[in-house]
Formats: sequence, structure tokens, C-alpha cells
Amino acid sequence: MSWFSRNVAFAVGAMALLAFSSFASADTVTYYTEGSFDGSTFTSLSSFSIPGTTGGSISFTGAGTVGSPISLPLVYSPFHTNYSLGTLSVTPGTTGVPVNFSTPFDIRITQIDPTTGTGTADSTISGTIFATIPGSGNATVTFLPSSVPVAIGPVTYTPAPLVFDLNVPGPPREVVAQVQGVPLPATASAGLWLLGGLGALGAFKKFAVGRVLAGV
Repeated sequence: MSWFSRNVAFAVGAMALLAFSSFASADTVTYYTEGSFDGSTFTSLSSFSIPGTTGGSISFTGAGTVGSPISLPLVYSPFHTNYSLGTLSVTPGTTGVPVNFSTPFDIRITQIDPTTGTGTADSTISGTIFATIPGSGNATVTFLPSSVPVAIGPVTYTPAPLVFDLNVPGPPREVVAQVQGVPLPATASAGLWLLGGLGALGAFKKFAVGRVLAGV
């Protein structure tokens, strides 16, 4: 292989490595989530009894389970995808008068791929519930994350605040997070592009000089 061909191959290889590292180092993310109200044990099905009500509660159902995690496509920053961290649902019970409530609530994310690890999104769930008839009523519920984003290896999860008004009982509401992979650091990317560019430039200069000396 000629000197020119070797340098061109080096330049192409460096640039291909950059592209591969940005988009193909991990094409899926696999995880499951569990919830904890007010410091309770993390479980895939957790609930909180609303003080001041008879039978009123908020329940969280995690996304996936330890035995059946979910696996979804992973994109890299600056892009992201919106994926579920689980769902919240309200059982009104009875109150007689409007009841205000607030409780700490945490979502633990256990990631299996591309890097194994856990991270916790701390938050508060608060709102008002009013149910004068057993099994029906209305509620305003706010889910407000306080520690975001959550980083596990090269993946970040950024839960979005959730506010919903509903007549209860109603359908579960999804807790959504922006999920994205962290690309190769800028310094490393710049280095690869520089190496590739220098290789191509060197090859071109030597090729051009050779052409001139040959009188072509």
C-alpha cells in the first residue's frame, strides 16, 4: 500500500471511529423502575394512604420489573427520547371536605444495559383531593422532581414535572423522562477529527508535491 493510500485510510478510519463511537456504542437502554413513598421500601407496586381520607390512596406502578425489564432504543445528546418511568393512579376514598396532602416520593431506576447501576430521582407528590361519595370525586395531583437529571453510566434520565386534574377514579397517569446517551467527550471527538483531518491533509500535500515534481 502506498504512503498516500495509508494516510487516506488512516483519515477515513479515524472519522469512522468517531461516528461509530457517537452512534453505535450502545443502541438500546434496558432498565426497570421501583417507587418509594415517604421512605418506604422500593417496590414495583407501591402506594401511599392519603391522610384525612377514608380509603384514599396514591399508587405507583413501575416500568418493567426485575424479572422483565424493558429495552428501548437509545439516542445520543443533543437528541433524546421520552420514555416511561411508571404510572401514578389515585383512589379517592371519602373525605367529606377537601384534603390537602404532600409526601416525599422517589423513583429508583435500575439500569442493566449499557452500564449496570442504579440511580434515584427524588421528588414530592402533593395535591388536593375531594370525594364526598365513596369511589368518586376529584383531585389535583402534582409530581415535582427535585434531583435531576439522574445519570447511570453513559445514560441520563430527566423526569418531567407532572400536574393533572382528574375526576377519580380515572386512568393512570404516566411519569415520563427524557432519556439520552452521553456522546464521546468533546475533547476526544476533536482529537479524532483532528487526526483524521491531518492525515488527509498530509496525504493530499505529498500527493500534490509529487505531481508537481513529476511535471504532471
